[in-house]
Amino acid sequence: MTLNDYLNYKKGETCLDKIYGTENTSNIIANFVSLEKPNLCLEIGTGLGVSTFKIGYALKNNKQGLLITIDDGRDWGNVKEFSPYPNLSYDNYIKKLIDEFDLKNQISFINVKVDYNLFYIPNNKIDLIFFDAWDSNTKGVFAFLKFYLPLMNSESSILIDNGLSYAGSSLIIKNIINHLNSNNLPQSLIEGISKEKLDAFKQLIEKHTFNLFTIKNKNNKNQSSLAWIQLQKKDCLPSQHFIW
Repeated sequence: MTLNDYLNYKKGETCLDKIYGTENTSNIIANFVSLEKPNLCLEIGTGLGVSTFKIGYALKNNKQGLLITIDDGRDWGNVKEFSPYPNLSYDNYIKKLIDEFDLKNQISFINVKVDYNLFYIPNNKIDLIFFDAWDSNTKGVFAFLKFYLPLMNSESSILIDNGLSYAGSSLIIKNIINHLNSNNLPQSLIEGISKEKLDAFKQLIEKHTFNLFTIKNKNNKNQSSLAWIQLQKKDCLPSQHFIW
């Protein structure tokens, strides 16, 4: 089975890549990967792997980089009937597809519970992270940014599915960005964190600006926007992300 075969796999009226409505978002993220050539990508919310495998192929074409993708399969019971291998466990399903698409060197799948108080900690700084879990609610977005902002590399990107589509999460994201660009660390953002993370936060706001963009998807109401937070080194010249 090729990736195109998988994406176009259909049981009933809906192609597999349209079940979560991520077909356009996943293309955008794969293009990000092709352009930015990140060394470490992190995806929170593997789902059926639509964005996962597109990112994996982009990394393979780049001839560099690794995607760590995390999901505990909590939604597998609701969507497995639309998949080509509904009798497999979620863990074996994703791993089988990684093997079929020959992406073992590009994708590392971790079947682990992720919630507001339990996040995966990578060994290296993150170049690109895609948050696609919990419908991007206010509590989830805040916990996600609090945990992962200090772990981001310079010239990196944070992508949040539907991050600016809801009033609560949109307000949280915009307020955090405004505070960071004012060299201010809100108490709620640093409360209870380690000294190591606090130092990382301080270095982050000292050396970087934070740009916020909205990428709108007018074709899908369920996946209507992608929030892009770009970390850029403070300089009088534009970063590599911009053509000038």
